[in-house]
Amino acid sequence: MNTGSAIISIESELAAIVGREHLRENASVLARHAIDGVVPEYVVEPGTEEEVAALVRLANERKLTLYPEGGRTGQVGRTPPRADIVLVTTRLNAMEHYDPGDLTIGVAAGASVQSVREAVAANNQLLPIEVAYPAQSTIGGVLSRAAHGPLRHGYGPLRDSCLGLRFVTGDGRAAKSGGRVVKNVAGYDLMKLLVGSHGTLAVITAANLKVYPAPRQTRTFVADFSHLNEAIAFRDTVVRTPLTPMCLEIASPLAQEFFSSHSDRQTWRVMVRAGGSDAVMARYARELGSAVTHVFEAQAEEQYWNSVVEFGDRISSRHQNAMVVALSVAPSELQHAIEVAERLASENNLLAAWSGRCAIAALNLALVPMPQGAPVVTQYSQALNSLRESLAPDAACVVTRCASQVKQHVEVWGATATDIGAMRAVKRALDGHDVLNRGRFIL
Repeated sequence: MNTGSAIISIESELAAIVGREHLRENASVLARHAIDGVVPEYVVEPGTEEEVAALVRLANERKLTLYPEGGRTGQVGRTPPRADIVLVTTRLNAMEHYDPGDLTIGVAAGASVQSVREAVAANNQLLPIEVAYPAQSTIGGVLSRAAHGPLRHGYGPLRDSCLGLRFVTGDGRAAKSGGRVVKNVAGYDLMKLLVGSHGTLAVITAANLKVYPAPRQTRTFVADFSHLNEAIAFRDTVVRTPLTPMCLEIASPLAQEFFSSHSDRQTWRVMVRAGGSDAVMARYARELGSAVTHVFEAQAEEQYWNSVVEFGDRISSRHQNAMVVALSVAPSELQHAIEVAERLASENNLLAAWSGRCAIAALNLALVPMPQGAPVVTQYSQALNSLRESLAPDAACVVTRCASQVKQHVEVWGATATDIGAMRAVKRALDGHDVLNRGRFIL
């Protein structure tokens, strides 16, 4: 079979699986689905789990690469060597079950975060997932990236809210892990493994999630400080109190330039978001005391937190050459990490902006050009490498956004993990032919 016949055969096989109307071959459509500038050969939109499995099996048989895609709200990882098929999950958007009494909901992977939030809000319940584009972001995409927001402080990581997953492995087998209830503990816990695997091990097709009672009201108490060490001391004070805030965030002076108009651009800011009755709100006010400089509620509070969640996107829209790094260290090491990063940024003609969960020390660091500056790749590379060398071995420092030319010269995932052998073994077991998201991860 010649090359032309092979291409026609692949097209016809893809069309036979998803239907001709769900096979995208137009050049402009393909370009919109490019992965770090790598344009795919085909974009397909399966409508069932069976179609997903058939597509993965075809990719194996034809020795093609396949890249799962939700709402295209984030592309973390290395630049792929090539992209044959992009599999878009947005047609998999059914609400499969919802039991308000059991605080559980099951949805297909292509359902938007906003649609699920609205469904549970009708019963005064909360889905603790915060992303910059909730109407566009899909449940499967958020789980694959483990895209945490400020609510991670009060509700834990996404793995804790995930009760079960259905998925298709790299060889085209449909499988499931977990179930519909909290007490389900049978079998290997592959579900926890897939959350945060960036689509390299399987294509998530559906998820069962925990939801939570929504607080009667929320209020955000803000404390501004002239120096970082004062902000860290306030964080420690809050952690030692009996208070259980929904969110506990820190923001640097520069980061506040990208927040709402309520920000003070000269201070380090700590934000404490509380939920509950009037008595609970009064307790927060007493415990936090005179350190509080602002209190947000109602629409002003919602707008403020939306701007916090959109921090990375606002940075990137204003500074196309910015680098955003997800940093995770021990809470006791947070001040040291921030001080080192600020110094390294300055030494490389960059500015550092910080925002994130200060109690668990999971922050976003943005490195942006100096005013009138035109940074080169080596400046980002030197700042990033030096920061990683200054952190403890168990710290994580992952580049989540940067210009494509920078990505060619930095290791986005950081140093090779000590458990790389185990990770490769899992990859071989679930995706032996390296079909899924080839080249994006460290394997």
